[in-house]
Amino acid sequence: MTSDSKRPLRRAVALAMAVLAGYVTVLSTGPVAANVRLAQIAGKDAAFWYSVLAASGALTAAIAYVFFGRLSNRIVRAGGSRRFIFLYAAIALAPIGWLISSAISLEMILILWCLMQLPAAAILSVGTAMALERLPQKYLSLVSSLFGAGAVLAILYGVTIGTLTQNDPGSVLLIGSATAVALALPAGFLREGAVKTEVASPLKPKSRMSKPFLYFLIATAASLAVSAMANDYFYQLSARIEGLVQAEVASLSQVLYAISAFAFLVSTLSFGVFARGARLNYRVFTISLVVSAVGLISLALASDSVLLGIGAALIGIGTGSNIAAQFPVLRTLFSTDEELGSQAGFFNMVGVLPSIVVPAFGALLVTISKSNWPILLGFGIAAFSLASALLVAKKVPKST
Repeated sequence: MTSDSKRPLRRAVALAMAVLAGYVTVLSTGPVAANVRLAQIAGKDAAFWYSVLAASGALTAAIAYVFFGRLSNRIVRAGGSRRFIFLYAAIALAPIGWLISSAISLEMILILWCLMQLPAAAILSVGTAMALERLPQKYLSLVSSLFGAGAVLAILYGVTIGTLTQNDPGSVLLIGSATAVALALPAGFLREGAVKTEVASPLKPKSRMSKPFLYFLIATAASLAVSAMANDYFYQLSARIEGLVQAEVASLSQVLYAISAFAFLVSTLSFGVFARGARLNYRVFTISLVVSAVGLISLALASDSVLLGIGAALIGIGTGSNIAAQFPVLRTLFSTDEELGSQAGFFNMVGVLPSIVVPAFGALLVTISKSNWPILLGFGIAAFSLASALLVAKKVPKST
């Protein structure tokens, strides 16, 4: 294999490492520092303030995705490179966690937590744009799956270093921050390359919010909504199984998390490696929504741990394969131009919304029916997923 043939693979790995750096910051190290300081300052109100923190951070990230996407467009139009944003983000990642660990007020923690979202959002938004812009079609499934797996790997990494350091915030921050900087820097030194990706039948560049792109975003949100319900409510769903005491409920919910995460990682990495060609990825993207919906219905109707486990596995497979197919499908919707940053920003912004909307919708349904809320929520999101699959199948153009 020549140096030129290895370059796209090196670029894909470097971009995936940078995205993992962003996730390590906001999912592994930041929450440890924030929770420790909240417990010290807010005491019994720490859980409430962490909820406020999480919501504020998600909103900040959603706005930042679009902002940094457009900023990277301006840099490209001015003759610069998106990759320099990785360098600035790597420099900004390290000190914010340390500032949070020494914050002396709730307001300061809230401000710093929102600031922490900015470099992480910049990395993910720009990384998405560069992947779509610079990688050949055959690598898009792989990098899409690596981006999606980054969040799960970051959480597992956070659990590992937390266990090894007994959740000492100083040690966690030192290890996590050093890891994040080391992961983000290689992408900042990527060579751009002279040839951009060729696409079969792209839409015109000016169609930045075309109907096919909008339908794709809706379908992406549906897949993430399935994942959000599963991850947010595994414990509550386990508690509905008759005859289980609290310790058994906690144990079952952890098993469900493990089943779903393992199925997700195997699914997304398998499809990422072996799914080649835009048409195959298009089919995977559509069918995965159906698989996710079936898994969610299984969870909603479950009366025993076996059915819960089946539902968790199907959701992991469905959401994992959906993520692996996202970049290849998205790539067919636009020509390679300097506006890809905005499109990547909107795409990543949609990824945040289900984590905000699903818990809020769930809270509303619990107040309406304490006994039937899983059926109402599960079937509602499953219907959304199935409708999105139908919408994509009919409205999003296939590419060869």
